[in-house]
Amino acid sequence: MKLKGQAFLYLDGEKIAVWPNTIWADVFKDILDKVIDNSDYDDSLVPTRLALQAYGGDNFSYNFSQPITGRNFGIDGSDSYIEFVANGFYPTSSDLQPVVISQVFLMSDNKTLAQADSQDGNLYPNPNIRYYQHVQIKYRITLSGAETDWMIQVLRVMMGYEYMGSGNWKADNYRFVQPNMAKLYKDADYLAGTSFDLSLSINQQGANYQRADSNIMFEGVALASGEPNKVSIFSNVSGDEIKVKDLTISIRGGDFISGDSVLVPFHLIMYQ
Repeated sequence: MKLKGQAFLYLDGEKIAVWPNTIWADVFKDILDKVIDNSDYDDSLVPTRLALQAYGGDNFSYNFSQPITGRNFGIDGSDSYIEFVANGFYPTSSDLQPVVISQVFLMSDNKTLAQADSQDGNLYPNPNIRYYQHVQIKYRITLSGAETDWMIQVLRVMMGYEYMGSGNWKADNYRFVQPNMAKLYKDADYLAGTSFDLSLSINQQGANYQRADSNIMFEGVALASGEPNKVSIFSNVSGDEIKVKDLTISIRGGDFISGDSVLVPFHLIMYQ
């Protein structure tokens, strides 16, 4: 699965820039821990503010921050995303001369979660902003590489919810997103099912690459119409299933005997 994002900048209602972002490693690790073993995603990693950094003609750096006023989720092709919106930016320098926005930050109350840099693959010219012009920021986090419904559930854990209307945002850890059940098929014919556990095998925070593994064992598979060729992975809690992903498999080149067991290695990889 790929976890990535973009920052969208609007000047007086017109989109002027789209910048790719870098998601910080603690966000990366915490959401995968939630997926692997249903560990709580940390409340301190739920976004609450957007910020920008700008430079003026006086060569000073200026920082501006606004609370997030809009939270949305959606689908873009095969990607699922959450989006955070903040308004009310009027970035100015001390001499009221135009400023150049250099960075945009997605933040919680006390830490930076992701950042987008204008010099890092920007798709539009770095915008010059005058003191009377209104800037709006939309920050999008996108997940791809799995089934849409499941990815939206994962992202909504990160998006969080407002606790009792208090302005205090918490991670939505009531959502169960742990892949823990597998079903074996020959085409559309169901052959067997089993539960499994994932364990973290590679943890490279600096490289923003995480991997978890499991060896899924289907015991004594009775054939109905030929050798197994598909495994479907689910997140299952109290019988409520959300499909995570379908895997195509090949079994030993034609010598499978009814009653044999089937071992399927499963790797869950998250990167950006």
